[in-house]
Amino acid sequence: MQQLIKIMMTSPSKWNKKWLSQSIVCLGGLLLSSVVLAVDAQPQIVPAPLWYSYALLSLLLIFLGIVLYYLYLYAHPLVVNLSANAKELLTLPMSTLPKAYHLLQRTRRLDSVLSKSAVPHKSLEEALQFVNMSPATRAEILATRLGAQVEEMSAGLFALQLPDSFPLNFEHSLLYFPNADLTDAEITAFLRQHATNQKVLIVSVDNTQVAALRSNGENTLWIVPDSRELSELLLSPKPTSVLVRLLVNQLKVTQISPYQTGGGVNKDTIFFGRTQMLAQIMNNEPANYFLLGGQQLGKSSILKRLNRYYRDSSTVICHYIALSNDNLHDRLAAELGLACDSDWTTLLTHLVKLSQRQWRLVLIDDADSFIRAQTASGYPVLHQLRSLSEEEMCHFIFAGFWELSAAMALDYHSLLKNFGESLTVGALEEDACRQLATEPMALMNIRYASPELVEKLLKATGQRANLIAIVCHEMLRNLKPTQRVLAANDLEKALYSDAVRDALVGWGNLSDNDPQATQEKNLDRLIVYATVKAGKFGLKEVRAVLNAHSVSYTTEQLKQSLERLVLGFVIQRHGKSRYVYHIPLLREMILEDDVDALLAQEAGN
Repeated sequence: MQQLIKIMMTSPSKWNKKWLSQSIVCLGGLLLSSVVLAVDAQPQIVPAPLWYSYALLSLLLIFLGIVLYYLYLYAHPLVVNLSANAKELLTLPMSTLPKAYHLLQRTRRLDSVLSKSAVPHKSLEEALQFVNMSPATRAEILATRLGAQVEEMSAGLFALQLPDSFPLNFEHSLLYFPNADLTDAEITAFLRQHATNQKVLIVSVDNTQVAALRSNGENTLWIVPDSRELSELLLSPKPTSVLVRLLVNQLKVTQISPYQTGGGVNKDTIFFGRTQMLAQIMNNEPANYFLLGGQQLGKSSILKRLNRYYRDSSTVICHYIALSNDNLHDRLAAELGLACDSDWTTLLTHLVKLSQRQWRLVLIDDADSFIRAQTASGYPVLHQLRSLSEEEMCHFIFAGFWELSAAMALDYHSLLKNFGESLTVGALEEDACRQLATEPMALMNIRYASPELVEKLLKATGQRANLIAIVCHEMLRNLKPTQRVLAANDLEKALYSDAVRDALVGWGNLSDNDPQATQEKNLDRLIVYATVKAGKFGLKEVRAVLNAHSVSYTTEQLKQSLERLVLGFVIQRHGKSRYVYHIPLLREMILEDDVDALLAQEAGN
């Protein structure tokens, strides 16, 4: 082979140069092949790989490790999802939180995710340790987040008192942390013994336990958050909203209905309207006031709203006193922490014991009996109270109905004329009525089928706040378990319910039970029975009917009776010397009876 190549190289003229070059390459290949494949060839020494071969291999392995590390950390589904939507952290299962924390910390995205989801580091740390904490520590953490107070009753069971600001009827309840080794039957037996007819928030970190307890659904008073809901309760920047949603989803709405149907509204979340009246009292210089209005029109709600407003004030010391008789002395002594046998001088001296720049406000509810007693005795206590007010140390707001109104308007020499300013509590503002009818419903994920239903509710109730609350509560009471839309038949049924009728029946007893009041009530009912068919009337029509039935009355008595019916929210003025009925529902209810027979009966008394 070598000889052939030599001949070819020495005699190029005999060959085409192009063919020659290609032939040499081919022959070289054959030579190499023959050398490698030759059986009798001598062994060849293969040189060792150069050092950079190892270096390249090492770099390749490092690169592959980096890729795998990246795929494990940065491309992990938890990291990708939380980086794109940080709020998903709030609803991760409790068992997933530690891994998410580890991955986010390693990828240095923890701070970013916590910032975007508004979760403090402390909250996340507490959630991570929650499983290993004692029941007492868990209770304290939940109480702190909800602004509540807890008190241990027995092993794992705590009394839970939520703040007044909590929007649903769940202020007083129980908080229970069952041991993980307890069966659902054992838990049920324990709660039947220690929590009969009480709402219980059961917090378990065992998924099997949770699944067994949640199967009870709305048949119990238990709320059992699952793992995701518990995470949200521990991490959400709005834990109260999370608890509200849990209650709405797991309890019957009647068990948590925020509507108060008597006794005055105790929460700001369910108090709507009266903005001008409150602004006049709160924003002006301290003064005395008289809140005038019939029963269940909102006087107590206004006083309680004022009491909550001044509760944390450093300059105003506020006291709310609800009277059931004329004994203001004992109630005031108890409110001031003094003995009941303390004399008035001691009580009044204590009222003005104040720090510099402080003043005291005393809210006196249902003051009619007290005013009547003072009127009969020449106002001995009111004289002293007015003296305190003139010193700008203590002021008073009285709430009442006819006795208070009459003492101010009918008694020319009444001490009350110059004691304070009168404010009449009547219909709730339209916008506030709509809020009352819709916002608590929306809180429970309930809505009306159409806006027209809300307007019908306002018109039928005459914008009387407690009637709206009663109707809404009745609609909730009759709601089907899965129903979340209120239809026309739901409203109709609630408007004509027994609860609404019970709230309206007192219209004919606007005065007390003394002999004079009996005559007043008789004249009130005569006017109503004489005019309710027409609906609209004036003094001329009233006199004509009363005279036709030979009713004995004076013009002053007639005017007072009309004023009492207006103040009692039975009728309202409509133009000059004209009146209409304020509550269509009340007029319908009265017309269900034989008003002509009732008129004749009252006229004969």
